[in-house]
Formats: sequence, C-alpha cells, structure tokens
Amino acid sequence: MSTKGGFRIGTKLMLAYALAILVIVPVFVFLVFSARTVIRKSVGISTAELATEIMALIESDIAGRIDSIHINGRGSVAQDALRASNTTWEALSAEERDAQIQGIDQRWRVGQYEGDQALLQNEFSEELQENFINFYTETFGFRVFEEVLVADAYGALVSATQRTSDYKQNDEAWWQTARENGVHVGDIEYDDSADAFILPISVAVYDRDDQFLGVYKAGVSIEELVQEIALISRDLNISRIQLLDGLDRLVYSTEAYTFLDDQSASPFAQGVRGGLAEREYSVVTRDGVTTVFAGAVSSGFRLFRGTNWALIVQNDISTSGGAFRDSVIAERWAIGLTIILFSFGLVLMYMASQAISHPLSRLTALISRYGEGDLDVRPSEALLRRSDEVGDLARSFERMRSSLQELTATLEQKVVERTREMEASKQEVERRVSELDRLNALMVGRELRMIELKDRLTGARESGGDDEADNTDV
Repeated sequence: MSTKGGFRIGTKLMLAYALAILVIVPVFVFLVFSARTVIRKSVGISTAELATEIMALIESDIAGRIDSIHINGRGSVAQDALRASNTTWEALSAEERDAQIQGIDQRWRVGQYEGDQALLQNEFSEELQENFINFYTETFGFRVFEEVLVADAYGALVSATQRTSDYKQNDEAWWQTARENGVHVGDIEYDDSADAFILPISVAVYDRDDQFLGVYKAGVSIEELVQEIALISRDLNISRIQLLDGLDRLVYSTEAYTFLDDQSASPFAQGVRGGLAEREYSVVTRDGVTTVFAGAVSSGFRLFRGTNWALIVQNDISTSGGAFRDSVIAERWAIGLTIILFSFGLVLMYMASQAISHPLSRLTALISRYGEGDLDVRPSEALLRRSDEVGDLARSFERMRSSLQELTATLEQKVVERTREMEASKQEVERRVSELDRLNALMVGRELRMIELKDRLTGARESGGDDEADNTDV
C-alpha cells in the first residue's frame, strides 16, 4: 500500500486476478456439480435398466431350459417310456400300486433294489444323458444340467442320468407343484445325488391328448446362470452385481462372497424388496461410501412364472465403473487442474505485476532523484531497451533528463556569464566611486581653500592690507 492509502499496481493486478477467480470458480464448481448430477442420474437410470436386462437374461435362460425339457418330454422315447410305466401301474389297484412303489423306494434307498441299473441304463436314460449332460457340456465347456430325472404320473422313477436318493417322487413338493401348475422353479438347494448346489426345475409332461404322463426334474448348474452376470460385469466394469434367491440368500456376487449368505439385512436387498420400482435407482451411503444401486425382481418369462429372485447392481461413487467412474475421475481432474491453474496463474500474475511495478518503482526513484537535482543518474539499459510502454516511459524520462541537464548546463553558463558581467560592473562602479571620492575630496579641498581665502580677503579689507599682495597671492 502507498503512503496515501491507495494500492500499488502490482497489488491491484493481484486483486483483479483474485476477483476474476472468485467469479469464475463458483461458476465452474456449479457447472461441475451440475454435470455430475446429470451424469449420476443418467448412470442411475442406466444401472436400473441394466439390472432389468440382466434379470431378463437370467429368466430367459431358465425359460430356455424349461423349453428344452418340454421338447425332450414330447419326444417319442420319453412319451413311450412314461406311457409304458403308467400302463404298468394302472393295471394295479391303488393300494397295490402304492405298496409296490413304497416297497421299491425303501429298497432303493438302501441300495437293495435289483432293477436300479436297468432303470439307469435304459434307452430313455441314455437319451437324457446325451441331450442334457453330454451335449451342453461339449457346447459350453461345463455342466449346464447337473442331473435330470423323470417320474411317471404315479411318482415312480422312470429314468435318470444318475442314481437318485429316492425312487418315489410324488411326495416331493416339486412333483406336486409341477403336476398342478405345469412348471415349478424352486429355490437353490443342495442335491445329494448330484453333490452340488442346483436350481431345481420341474416340468409336467403331457401327451398329445393333454393326458398327464409325468414330471421332469432337472438340476440346473448355478455356474451356467451366473456366467452372464460375470461377463457383463467385466465388460461394463460395474462395481458390484449380486444375485439373491427368493430367501434373500446370496447366490452370486462379482466380488468375494459366501454362497447362500443371508442378505436380508442389507440396505440394498431391503431397498429392492421394499418397493424400489423397476427401472428406478436409489443412493445409499454406508461406511463412508456412497453407492448408486438399482435392482430387479424375477417376475417370469413365458411359461415360467418367476423365482422371486432379486438382482442388485451397485456402483460405488468413488470406484464406480463406466461413464460414472469417468465422470468422477474427470471431476477430480477438473478440480485438481483448477487448483494447479489457479496457483500457476497467481505465480504468473505475480511475475507480471513485478515486471510492471518493479520498473515503475525504479522510474519513480529516478524521478525523486531528479527532483533532488541529481540529473546524472540515467535509466538502466534494460529499461531503455524494453519495447513496451514501460520502455517508452523510460526513454521519455531519459529525454526529459537530457533536456533538463542541457537546460541546467545552459542556465549555469548564463549564471557564470552574468556573474562575470556583474563582477565587471561592480569593479567599474567601484572605480567610478573611487574617482568620485577623489574628485569630491579635491572639490572639498578647493572649497575649503576658497573659504579660507575669502576669510583672508575679508580680514585684509578690514585691516587695510595691500590689495596687490593679495591679488598676487591669489
């Protein structure tokens, strides 16, 4: 600050830059956060649509497996085998039929039924093995169906791809539900026969006259169902995708997880089950991490009525994938770049202010010295060589200094000459004064002598002296 209370040029430049930043930064921040909000909404909608599409893929896969079973059940081998088994049991009374089936089931359980190998190696079982086990394993590289078994209209086992734990099937819920509804998809379970966790799919089989023949039960591999999720998550770089069964147990997650772990207390599961509509998204903050999530609940596909499974797609704000992650990264880069540019701008503005104010300060000091009469100090060569306004000002000061110096020298010369003239005039005056003093002294002496002579004449007249002697003296 100057002594008069005003700001120096450098300070004014810095203040002007700071004021510009104070105007620009809020606008920039507003635009950044507005863009982030728009992107968050866009990604939230995309996440919700993705959850719906993934669930549709899962349901489509399940429906495809149901179609495969339907197609096989309408084949001649399946129709003939079921019809033959039903005919055998129809020849017996209900009591005899139930007793025989119950007896075979008891012997089957303990491995004492002599016809088990014939049942597992008949033409129908070989077809099931070929169409459901071998074909899909060769096509996909893993078992899509872990096991397939078929029970007739009375619950008796007709065919299977491997030995089952029971022979009698009509006391099972899946058989009864499929018999009533045509199709049943149960919750994930551990199957002792397959020694694996499976999704049980049961499909009722009818002949061309719509007569009930029996029920297929297929254990579909979990790996086959979740492979689509793994591929989508990898390709789209989603933070996390979870698949829950109808009991809110964790079937699959794209991050490390415990199979069938209870997720009913999870805010994401509660959000999806608690009324989050299809193609809607929500935001949850947990443990300092804000997550945009959306979900979809299985509602069925064609003949498949749905499993009540829930699919949850999550995008963490700090690590989310796709466009949302890019927007966060861009926002951080923008903020960081703003800070860097602001700092860099301050440095440049300081340098610019110094480049202007420092030369001006030097010129001000020169003017002060000129005011004190010191005209021998010239602006530096650096200032005189500048091509900007400061250089013009320095060169103007130099011309002014030179002019003042010349004027001063001229004035000094005139003063010397005038002094000399005055000194000569003084001497002339002194000489004339001296002459006047001498003349005055002569005149005074003459007057004194005349007075004295007059006095003498007067005395002579009075004394009657000799006039001639007086005249001679005169």
